[in-house]
Amino acid sequence: MDEENRLTAEEQEKENQRIFDERADKEGWEGTADELIKTDFKPVEHIVEDYIPEKSIVYFFGPPDCGKSWELIYIALCCAEGKKVFDILKTKKCRVMYFDEENNEARMKMRIKALIKGEKISEEGQKNLKILIYKGLSITLTRWTNWISRKIREFKPEFIILDSLSAVYEGDQLSVKDANKIRRWATEITKKHNCSIVFIAHCPKQNQFKGKKKGLTQDDLFGSMQFAGQASAITAIDKIGTAENE
Repeated sequence: MDEENRLTAEEQEKENQRIFDERADKEGWEGTADELIKTDFKPVEHIVEDYIPEKSIVYFFGPPDCGKSWELIYIALCCAEGKKVFDILKTKKCRVMYFDEENNEARMKMRIKALIKGEKISEEGQKNLKILIYKGLSITLTRWTNWISRKIREFKPEFIILDSLSAVYEGDQLSVKDANKIRRWATEITKKHNCSIVFIAHCPKQNQFKGKKKGLTQDDLFGSMQFAGQASAITAIDKIGTAENE
């Protein structure tokens, strides 16, 4: 390449900044307060009515063995079929991908089979739900994230579930820095593939029914409070019962 055709480091930096500015301007919004008030924005659409917004990051969390995976598999099948969740909440019929690092094939088959029978899920609905069970699945390692992106491109889902956050992420969930890594990765996926991501997350087992408290709040979501701040929605799933010390 001729020397005169080579970009200097300064010219390259200017070009990189131009590309960044152009992208940022397209993805954001700016204006004065009166312009904001006068602007009509498209209402938020939902995968599950008032529950899971489109193109969003959502957390479902609760203590161990409280039925988190059961509920998300059920919701996934409802969306794949286009039927109401809990016979109340409307769903957008769509393709769903369920990435599972925690459960084995036999357990997932048992759950899927029971829910398909109980909810009368059609063959079309069953084909709209793709299940990927892989031990070692990670959103930390580049090879895995590239593999996940390829699977998403191939199936084109509008709704993705990762079970569970603690299993697929090897960083420190109490770290703000590491929580931001999860947010950046998930945000990139939602924008690039026009889909929602639901992370199934845990809360410490000792938090259940602590003191005289009834039910969970986002304060019980295990990890940095950045998780709560970055989410479009958070749902707590708790056991029904009483504490031994009550």
